[in-house]
Amino acid sequence: MLTIESKSIPRTGHHLLKRILQEGFANRFSHCERYQEPGCCKSLPCSLSHAYGRNDQDLRLVKSHDFQLSDPFPVPTTNSITLVAYRHPLFSLASSYLLATCERAAQELGINVKKLNYLHEPAITRWLMDHVEASPGLLSQAELLDRLSDDAAYQIAFFTKWGHGGDSPLCIWWDSDERVLHVPYEAISCTAGAISLLELFHDLLDSSPEERAAARNLDFSFLRPRAHVLTGRTRIDAFLTASMGLLEESAAEIIARAGLPYPSPTAVEPPDSPDIRGTIGTPARGMLVRRLSASLDEAERQLGIKDRRIDDLEHEVETLRQELAAIRSSRLWRLAGPLRTLRPTGTA
Repeated sequence: MLTIESKSIPRTGHHLLKRILQEGFANRFSHCERYQEPGCCKSLPCSLSHAYGRNDQDLRLVKSHDFQLSDPFPVPTTNSITLVAYRHPLFSLASSYLLATCERAAQELGINVKKLNYLHEPAITRWLMDHVEASPGLLSQAELLDRLSDDAAYQIAFFTKWGHGGDSPLCIWWDSDERVLHVPYEAISCTAGAISLLELFHDLLDSSPEERAAARNLDFSFLRPRAHVLTGRTRIDAFLTASMGLLEESAAEIIARAGLPYPSPTAVEPPDSPDIRGTIGTPARGMLVRRLSASLDEAERQLGIKDRRIDDLEHEVETLRQELAAIRSSRLWRLAGPLRTLRPTGTA
C-alpha cells in the first residue's frame, strides 16, 4: 500500500484532493480525516494503515495540518510519500474567516461545531448563513484582526517548513528523490490537473494500462476553478466584501514573507503565463535542504537551551558561594568555631 502523508493549510482543498483520489481509485482508496474522525489514533504515521492496505495497489491519504509545526519530516520510502497541499492565501484566509463566523453562529444556534467541520452539509451551511445575515458583527473587527494575525503567522511558518514546490502555482511539483509532492489547489481544480495527479499515482503504484485509461475517461465535472475569491454566491460575497481590505493585506504579507509564486494578493496567475495548468514539474529545491535546515534550527535551539541552563547553574553556584561567604563571616560562625573543633572526625 502507498501511504500519502498529507500536510496542508486548512481550507486549501484537502477535500478536493480526496474527491479526486476517490474517483480515481474507488475501493482501493482510504482516508484518515484525523481531526474530526471518531476513534482516530492521532499518530504519525497512522497506526491503522496496515489494516486498510490489502495489497500493494491500495492508496491511503492521511491528513495533517501540522498546527504545532511538530510533524517530523518523513524519511523517503518506496511505500510512502509526503504531499504538501496549498492555495492562494487570500482564498484560505477568506474561507477561514467565513468558517470562524459560521462556528460562532453554530454556537449561538446550539449546533455542535464538530458536526459542522466533519460533514460540511449544505443544509446546515444555509441555516448558518441565514443566522450570519440576521446577526451582523458576529466577529468583531478586533477578533478578525487577531484571527488574521494568527493565520498569517501559521501560514508563513508552514511554508518555511514544507515549501511550495516550484515557481508556478499552476503546476504539480514532484520531487522523486525526496518523494515529496507539492499540490497547489490551482493546479488540480481543472480536468488536466486531476488527470495528471492520478497518472502520477498510477505510475507510483505501477497500475495496469486499463486502469490508467479509465482514469483519463473519468467525469470531473465537479471541478470548478475559481479565478477570484468572491464565489458568485451573493450572500457569501457580500459578507466577504465588507472585510476584503483586511484579507488582502494579510494575504500580501504571507506571499511576501513566504516567497510564494503568486503575482499579487488577489491574482492566482499572471496574465501572460503559459498554458501549463495541471502539468507535472520538478522543483529545483528538494525537501532535503529544508530537512537539514530544520535539523540545524533544532540543534541551535537545543544548544541555546543548554547555554541558558549553564548560565542558570553558574548563577546558582555564585549565589551559593556568596551565601557561604556570608555565613563564614557571620558572628555566629565565629562563635561556633571552638565547637567545630570538638566535632568527631568524619561527621557532617
